[in-house]
Amino acid sequence: MIQSLLFLVFSSLSFQAELHEFHFGKFEIEHNEENRSLEIAMYLFLDDLEEGITKQEGLEKLYLCTEKETQEATQEMIDYLSSNFVISHKEEKLPMQFIGKELSEDLTAVWCYLEIDLPDHTDQISLSNSILMELFEDQKNLVRFKSDKHGKIHKILDGSDYTMKFEL
Repeated sequence: MIQSLLFLVFSSLSFQAELHEFHFGKFEIEHNEENRSLEIAMYLFLDDLEEGITKQEGLEKLYLCTEKETQEATQEMIDYLSSNFVISHKEEKLPMQFIGKELSEDLTAVWCYLEIDLPDHTDQISLSNSILMELFEDQKNLVRFKSDKHGKIHKILDGSDYTMKFEL
């Protein structure tokens, strides 16, 4: 009985690792016209994000979204995201406010929530999203932008093209 249980546990762990042979992130950006802001939700695989942060910053394991998470983990994650996910207006980087993070239901990814206040009279913004592209050649980042005026725009970004513009 115990051998069967152990086999199931180890085979499911092995299966889960095999499932993650691709590198993908999902980024949802919503223009909140009333608040003059952008609301951003990022979905990233935990193991990839951890590796990206630790390699870029030369750090030890951060144990993101676990009971052993280091004290500096959240700030290191914010620093990594803000250096690789840049929204700008007229070539000026707009500051992001970190709202929070939460573990995905399947425990393999993290949702990060951010907000950007837009300057008055902003009609177009630019995005540069190179998250995890320095680490994985096959990294794809799906960006979904939604505004009341222009509806939804989807684009897959990769190492050859990781920028896009949005009309507000």
